[in-house]
Amino acid sequence: MFTVSLRQGVTPYELAIITDDKGRLYLNNKLVIDNWDPFDVNVMKTYSVHLTAGHKYLIRIDYAEEEGFAGIRFMWRLIKVGDKPQSYYMEKATEAASRSDAAVVVLGETNDRVGEGKDKASLDPDPDQIKLLKKVVATGKPVVVVFLNGRPLSFNWAAAHVPAILEAWFPGQAGGTALAEILFGDVNPSGKLPVTIPRSVGQLPYYYDHKPSSTHRYVDMDGSPLYPFGYGLSYTTFRTDSLIVPAGGKIPEKIPVDVTVTNTGNRKGTEVVQLYVTDVTSSVTTPVRQLAGFGRVTLDPGQSATVHFTLTKASLGLWNKAMHYVVEPGKFKVMAGFNSKEGIEKEFTLK
Repeated sequence: MFTVSLRQGVTPYELAIITDDKGRLYLNNKLVIDNWDPFDVNVMKTYSVHLTAGHKYLIRIDYAEEEGFAGIRFMWRLIKVGDKPQSYYMEKATEAASRSDAAVVVLGETNDRVGEGKDKASLDPDPDQIKLLKKVVATGKPVVVVFLNGRPLSFNWAAAHVPAILEAWFPGQAGGTALAEILFGDVNPSGKLPVTIPRSVGQLPYYYDHKPSSTHRYVDMDGSPLYPFGYGLSYTTFRTDSLIVPAGGKIPEKIPVDVTVTNTGNRKGTEVVQLYVTDVTSSVTTPVRQLAGFGRVTLDPGQSATVHFTLTKASLGLWNKAMHYVVEPGKFKVMAGFNSKEGIEKEFTLK
C-alpha cells in the first residue's frame, strides 16, 4: 500500500496490473481492477481515471498465488490527450531530434507481448516505429537505436541506415543506468549475441548441425543471418593472430589451443574470444561449427595477450551409429574469432 502525488493539472491516466494467479487493485479503497481468477494469468487488466495535481491517492494491491511461479506487475501511463493524430507526435519527436546534437531512438516491444503462446506473424518492428526512425535519420543528426525486445527482431532497415544499434533485450530495473553508461561511453560494451538474428520471419532457422553439403539458398535474398551467433561490437577494435594448434597425432585426453588477441583501437576494451571446432571427416553428421570454448580478455590500446583454450574428448567426440560417444580419428578444424562466422582457422589430424 502506498500513496502517489501529482504535480500538474488534471490528467487522464491508465492504471494496470498483470498477475500470475490472483490480483486486485484498489484506488482510494475502491476496487478498480478485479483479477481474482487463477486461470486468467499474465493478462493485462486496466483502469482509466482522471487524477488531479496536488492530491494524494492511496493505491492498494492484493495478490495471492495458488502454486508455482509468483509474480505481479503494476504499471501506469498517461493517456493521450485530445484528438491529435499519431503523425503529430511523430513530427514533434522529429523536430526534437533536429534540434539535438544526436538522437537516441528506443524501439521494440513490451514484455507483455512476448512469451509462451504469443507468436508473431512478422519479426519486423512495428511499421510506425520504422516510419519514426526514418524521419529521425532524415534529419541528418547522428542516430543510435536501442532495441528492447524479448525475441530476435529483423531490424534490416536500421542495420542498413543507422551507425549504431544497441540490443538491450529486456534489461531489468537497472537497465536505464546500464544503457546510459554505454551510450555516454562510461562503459565500453563487450556483450555478444546468445542467439542468431535472422533477416526475416520466412528465413530457414539458422542452425549449425546440418550436413556440410547443405546450404541456405534463396532466389530473392541473402541466406546468411542478419547477425550471427556470438556477434557484438565494442568502442575499440581487436584482431586475432597466431592461432596455435598441435599438428596432430594419437587421440589425446586434452589438446591445448592458443590464440593471440590485440587491441587495435584507441581505448581500453574487453573482447570475448570464441573457439569453434568442426569434425571434417566424421562418420555421421556433426555440426558444421560447434562452440568449444570462450575467453574474456581486457586490453589497453596496442596491447596483446594470449588466450588459452583446451579441447577435450567431450568437445571433439560424437555419437556414432552404434550410439557410442567416441572421438574418431581424422581431420579436425578449429576457428578462433569474435563471432561464429569470422575468425582464423587451423586444421589438425588425429590418428
